[in-house]
Amino acid sequence: MERQQSLEDTEHAERKESPTSHKGFVSAASEVLHEVAEKTREFAHEVKEKFTGHVTDHDISKATNHLDELRGQLAQEQHELREIQRQALLAEQTLNLKDYENLKEQEIKAKKTERATEIKIHEANDHLDHLLYEHRLHQLRQKCSEREHHHASSSTHPPTLTPPHSPKIFTMPVPMN
Repeated sequence: MERQQSLEDTEHAERKESPTSHKGFVSAASEVLHEVAEKTREFAHEVKEKFTGHVTDHDISKATNHLDELRGQLAQEQHELREIQRQALLAEQTLNLKDYENLKEQEIKAKKTERATEIKIHEANDHLDHLLYEHRLHQLRQKCSEREHHHASSSTHPPTLTPPHSPKIFTMPVPMN
């Protein structure tokens, strides 16, 4: 019984001593879940495109909003990076090496996050370009289809042409005062 209590006390003490490892785990798990959700949304969108065959204005709007959100996120990350760099410079000037080392580690992490966001922006921009291309292509196909339909319906009724020997009459609109 004492041994079990001792093991429980040791585990409890270890959990108290390493809150950062728990936070790191939660952060990593959160990141993985975010990526899974994003991939799921992308997959659902691809499936929808295959079934409907075209991109909606709503899809384009969502992609534009997503791109804007990522750009805002990047701006925030860049601001935070500049602040970390400013604090690191101050710590270096005051010879506070412990803070300087911590801030340099934060700077490295912030730069990695910034690069990841830049990649996401590039991908989101490519996705938006693709959606716009597909949307425009769909519109052009619709116009071609309408023209073909119009041409097919007009070909069933031969057009009435003016015989070459008859005079052509042009009328000009008369302004009414």
